[in-house]
Amino acid sequence: MRSLLSAFCLGILSVTWASNLAHIVICLLWLLGLQVLAAIFVGVSRSAIIGAHKSSIAYLLAVSAAFGCGALFHAQTAVNQLTRQLAPSLEGIPLLIEGRVLNMPTVAGAAYRFQFEVSAACLLSYAGKTERPSETVASAACSSQIPFTGKTLLSYYLPRDSIGTGSVNTHEATPLEYPVNLKPGTFLQLVVKLNRPHGFSNPGGFDYEAFLFRNKILAKGCVRGELTTAFGREVNKTLPSPSMLIEQLRFDIRNRLLEISANARNTGIVLALGLGDSSLVSQSLWNQLRATGTTHLLVVSGLHVGMIAVFLVMVPRALWRIFLFCLPTAASRAPHCIKFCLWFSLLGTAGFALFTGWSLPTQRAVVMLMVFAVSRLPSRRFGVITGLLFALTFVLVLSPLAATGSGFWLSFVAVSV
Repeated sequence: MRSLLSAFCLGILSVTWASNLAHIVICLLWLLGLQVLAAIFVGVSRSAIIGAHKSSIAYLLAVSAAFGCGALFHAQTAVNQLTRQLAPSLEGIPLLIEGRVLNMPTVAGAAYRFQFEVSAACLLSYAGKTERPSETVASAACSSQIPFTGKTLLSYYLPRDSIGTGSVNTHEATPLEYPVNLKPGTFLQLVVKLNRPHGFSNPGGFDYEAFLFRNKILAKGCVRGELTTAFGREVNKTLPSPSMLIEQLRFDIRNRLLEISANARNTGIVLALGLGDSSLVSQSLWNQLRATGTTHLLVVSGLHVGMIAVFLVMVPRALWRIFLFCLPTAASRAPHCIKFCLWFSLLGTAGFALFTGWSLPTQRAVVMLMVFAVSRLPSRRFGVITGLLFALTFVLVLSPLAATGSGFWLSFVAVSV
């Protein structure tokens, strides 16, 4: 089992920095086909030499097949995402798109930034006008549909008349509430200008393009004009998913916190630690955290998930002992204390990770805690290396592109140590 898991994970990791993915997919398909033929040949062969080493040959074929499957899984996932990205010919052109808001928007200077799931897109045409008018949904019409759907990252800039003079000059905004149209799950029609996901990649610096690729962003851009709600039969029949309901609840909780703590100094810190929204943390505080090397304290990651997990183990354990002390007759019917505390902690940390945005670092932490909890439940426990391999496999299957970030490597190195 360890060998197969190791080979599968190595196959996924081997494609992380590959360039020509289309050729790699073809080569991997040929390789897997040859391995299948080799396995059939070994199975039907009556040669004495092959029969004497049949178990070793089968083991090598299984390991190589696991490696090929992992590499093919990662390469095909990356190819599918690259082919779905915005076409270069559509960059910087006003487009009319329709879809829904995916997540709770954050503040970026004088703009709201949010993820938007595009369900339909088309080129704009302005009938009877030689010059392009103001880019609004009301004055726009579709000239031709374009084959682009998927997740985009959009910025909606605040109108100048709705921001104070000081905020406009400093390009900073601290809103007391967010536009209702930007609530997760809202269907909108927008006029946008999009670009392909790209960014600077300086050695030793933050790779913004890899960050967009890990989060499956197919295009990024800005909204031109107002936010217009979309109405239609398909929109009305669509039911929100559980993740969308959580995002809507996060949106309402944040607006409520902003209403009741409008004059509080540490509202940004509360939102960063409680909801995973660090966009309202003051720039001066960020500068202090960078100077002291403690910026990770306000970015919800495995550190916070681990602290919550420990707390959620200690509290139910104490309550469990008090319960059994008060009702000793119920000890025979009650489940095992360790099982109860571990599953209570796992469910609680998973809920905390969901309410803080379900980012890749929190996903890794929850998966590692799940593997640890499962390893402690049965009578036969597997070792540390097997547990790490299971966690690594779960993480890479959930997001094979996660290996492009340094946080992925730091997480597993830290847990291993």
